[in-house]
Amino acid sequence: MTYTYIPGAAPAGQNGRATVRQSNIELLRIVAMMLVLIVHADFLALGAPDALALKALPVESGLRVWLQGFALVCVDVFVMISGYFGIRPSVRGVLNFAFQIIFWRIAVAIVAVAAGFASYGAVLRNLTPFAGDWFSPCYMLLMLVSPALNTFVEKLDRRAMGRYLLIFFGLQTVFGWIPGTVYDGGSSLISMVGLYLLGRYVKLHVSEESRRRIGVSRGILLYILLVTVNSIAYCAGTILLSESVLLRAPRALFVVYSSPLNIAASVALLVAFSNIELKSRIINSLAKSAYSVLLIHLNPLVFGFYLAAWQTIYNDYGAAAWFVALIPGCAAVYLACAVADRVRIFLWGRIMFYWHKRDKAVKNL
Repeated sequence: MTYTYIPGAAPAGQNGRATVRQSNIELLRIVAMMLVLIVHADFLALGAPDALALKALPVESGLRVWLQGFALVCVDVFVMISGYFGIRPSVRGVLNFAFQIIFWRIAVAIVAVAAGFASYGAVLRNLTPFAGDWFSPCYMLLMLVSPALNTFVEKLDRRAMGRYLLIFFGLQTVFGWIPGTVYDGGSSLISMVGLYLLGRYVKLHVSEESRRRIGVSRGILLYILLVTVNSIAYCAGTILLSESVLLRAPRALFVVYSSPLNIAASVALLVAFSNIELKSRIINSLAKSAYSVLLIHLNPLVFGFYLAAWQTIYNDYGAAAWFVALIPGCAAVYLACAVADRVRIFLWGRIMFYWHKRDKAVKNL
């Protein structure tokens, strides 16, 4: 079975309903977007704990580093899900993706003007489709090159593809960890290509029996273990190198999407979720809005308010309140965006309805 996979469009089986496996991975897509919200609420909003903070407040700062470690798999997981499903781009699929980006740029601008919380200059800058968003242009390029990637995968057997991935991630580990390289810490098209192929490998060449042997609990435990190792390495490096010219090294090496520990943790999470037996229309419906959650909260007119909200909670009410509010707060943001996204989904459905109606009329001429 093949289909066009677009973020925010849950794939369907032959009868139009999502299968059990697809529901499981759709749940992971929701989790990945929740992790994006956590990444932005932690280090980006509050700043990364330095050596002084780690020494003075080891529990609080250590927990924040640990949470950041858990959430850092967000981008890697999201791209691997695309590889797991396989992107089969079509004109309508690409237009759907572009419509989603443009719709939220315009919708947020209209709300900003109506509410009066942004200047006209800021609103005009906001209308630039990719302002403040590195992921969307890279993902659009990934969609365009996916046919070549799919053909490449079809030409390789399990062993050949495994060797290729080892070489790819070996080179990325050597060069992609160095700031300023073409990999850009994993925030680049070339890293997305590797993650996409890795997702295809898990789907096509890791047998269901092998995945079953790993299971849900072992996959989650491996994920926790890798995150913990990564977090300890970050804390130890930050403290030990606090007086060194290499002070920035721990963050540059461990808090990036190209870290092999983060990639390995992402694979463990993907395999774990692939073993969960679950079928839910609610999950599939919420997953349709996952990408809109990114587009809304990352919008330049909104993102400052999002960061400021978490800063206010932390500074005015304390770290304990911040920890307590983190998960329910991010869930509330996700749900609010999903509710608002019903408008975008409805409009796109109307566009597709008239598109099909026009095609039918043309064919009957």
